[in-house]
Amino acid sequence: PWGYLSTGIQPSENTASIIAEEGYIYWVDPQHEDIPYTLKVNGRELVVLQYYAALNDYATFSAEGRTPRQMLQMRKDYFDYLYREGETNPGLMMWGNHPFISGRPHSMLALEEFIKHAEGHRGVWFARCIDIVRWWLENYKDQHLEVWPNCLRMVDPPYYSKAGFSA
Repeated sequence: PWGYLSTGIQPSENTASIIAEEGYIYWVDPQHEDIPYTLKVNGRELVVLQYYAALNDYATFSAEGRTPRQMLQMRKDYFDYLYREGETNPGLMMWGNHPFISGRPHSMLALEEFIKHAEGHRGVWFARCIDIVRWWLENYKDQHLEVWPNCLRMVDPPYYSKAGFSA
């Protein structure tokens, strides 16, 4: 296994330890950093990639009720800000697309338009998660480190319901 994303982006306090022990090399649940970082977990390492739930089609269309055009504008605005900021600091933009949502013709037009928008900017890299992780490990592995347990244990995961939690 290479990477892990919890169903519904709802990890438990044990997720990092379990996936590190199982040999995963990256984790996508945390949403508190804009760039990757290396997370040391029980003598192992995970690269944490920022997955922004609000850009996810399921959360946006289903939960928030946005249209594909509204999502397109949101993604363009997010991209444009990161691109401008990227002149001095790197940026990462990733989200999930579900074929039963973004794979529909009316949604595909908006996704295609976003891709054309991003491709129109010099230096943009469309990469798989594993490629970003390999790049991070080759270039920055020890420059941005956190040790588990980190701040994630003090912050509820997105879409977390305390009503369904038992300690």
